[in-house]
Amino acid sequence: AVNGETLLALFAMLMLVVGVMMLRGRGTEGDPTVQLTAGNAPKLIGTGAATGILSGFFGIGGGFLIVPSLMWSTRMPIYSAIGSSLVGVTAFGLTTALNYAVSGWVDWLLAGVFVAGGVVGGLGGARLAKVLSDRRGALTTVFAALIFVVAIYMLYRSAAAAGRTRGVVARCIRSRQRGIDRGAQVSSARWASLPPAMTVRARRNISSR
Repeated sequence: AVNGETLLALFAMLMLVVGVMMLRGRGTEGDPTVQLTAGNAPKLIGTGAATGILSGFFGIGGGFLIVPSLMWSTRMPIYSAIGSSLVGVTAFGLTTALNYAVSGWVDWLLAGVFVAGGVVGGLGGARLAKVLSDRRGALTTVFAALIFVVAIYMLYRSAAAAGRTRGVVARCIRSRQRGIDRGAQVSSARWASLPPAMTVRARRNISSR
């Protein structure tokens, strides 16, 4: 199994790769009249499958993956890719939301307030995207920049979590080396703060000393 810190770091690196790809193609206008053809259909199926696999692995909606995938497989402009991705995400989200609603796992009041804020933000974001789309590569650059910011933040979070984990393990090992009874002195809270895989490795390290 992959622990949380590793998964977060892998996801951040994936976002950096996507951001670089977006910047490299920011000067391309794209074809607003693109249509589904026998030439781009295999690419769409392939990138769609890859997006689904990555979304399932990382537990994400895949929106930031769908946009560059559509741009690469069809050569459509970014504003068309964003609109198309929103349709797909909405369809997938509604299906999942209905399943959760039937199971009674929806807080309708909180969800309603959140959706209201999202509608207001979405209208403003769509208007801003239309303005930026008139400037060559501006919308793509902003999209890539946001991806970089989130990726760097996630790498920071992952590194900080890994540092805390190593600190807990080091303190546990030092306690054992000093002859302190680890059952009494090493608090359960410290062990609880570790990912399961790291806990097993730490206990093995202590046992072997």
